[in-house]
Amino acid sequence: MSGSSTCKYCGRPIVWAKTARDKNFCVDPNPRPAGEFVLEATGTSNGRVQFSVRRARADDPANKRYVAHFKSCPNRLKEDIWG
Repeated sequence: MSGSSTCKYCGRPIVWAKTARDKNFCVDPNPRPAGEFVLEATGTSNGRVQFSVRRARADDPANKRYVAHFKSCPNRLKEDIWG
């Protein structure tokens, strides 16, 4: 599962990526300087870009950093939807 979608809990746009351990991980689609993660395009499938995700390093530019959606989801605090 990669590419853009919407959060089923809040309806906001999200981008799906795969971790190094092949787990699905979603981030907000707009980069933020305070983001903890970096997306890297790994290819395409059915016309959709696929991404991998990794923790940001000190030398990653601020305009390439993303926030995990579970941290910004407005419904995260209303119910324990993220485990």
